[in-house]
Amino acid sequence: MRGRGTDELGLVSLGVFLLLIGYIWLTVPTIWEEVGRFIRDLKPIYYDSYIVFFEPRTVHVVLYTAAATFCLLFAVWRFVLMAIRIVVKSYPTRIVKELTGGLFYVGAAILFQRLASAELAFAHFIPLVLILGGAVLVARGIFNAVVSRPVAPSRPPPPPPPSTAPPVTPPSSS
Repeated sequence: MRGRGTDELGLVSLGVFLLLIGYIWLTVPTIWEEVGRFIRDLKPIYYDSYIVFFEPRTVHVVLYTAAATFCLLFAVWRFVLMAIRIVVKSYPTRIVKELTGGLFYVGAAILFQRLASAELAFAHFIPLVLILGGAVLVARGIFNAVVSRPVAPSRPPPPPPPSTAPPVTPPSSS
C-alpha cells in the first residue's frame, strides 16, 4: 500500500483537466464569446440592501451544455483514476476522494444539463451545487474518520507476574 506522501497521479489529473479544457475549446470554438455573453447578461438581484446576487436574463444553452460535457468527462476521469488507485493500492482515503469527486462532477453535469434545458432556474443552480458539494464532503469526511481511526493491534495476554512466594518443592517418594 502506498503511503500518504507524494501523489504521483496529481500531475496526471492536472494534465487531464487541461486536455478537457482544450477539448471543450476545440468542440465549442465560440466558448469565450459565450462566456462574455453570459457575463454581459447578468443582472443584479437584490435580496436585501446588503445582499446582491447576479443571475442571467436568458438561458445560455451552449455554455451550459459545454460545462455539462466538461463535468461529465472529468467525472469519467475521476472514476478511471479511482480504478487506477485501487490497482496500485493507494491509501483508501485517496480512493474515496476520487469516488466522491466523480460523483460531484456527475451531479454538476446533471445540474448544468437541466439548466441548459431550462428545467432548472439559475437562482436554484448555485444552492444545489452547494448542497451537492456539502453532501460529497460530508460523505468523504465520515469515511475518512472511520478509516483513519487508529486501531489497537491485538496483543497476546501479558504473562503472569512473578511470584514472591518461595518455590514449592514436590514431595519425594521413598
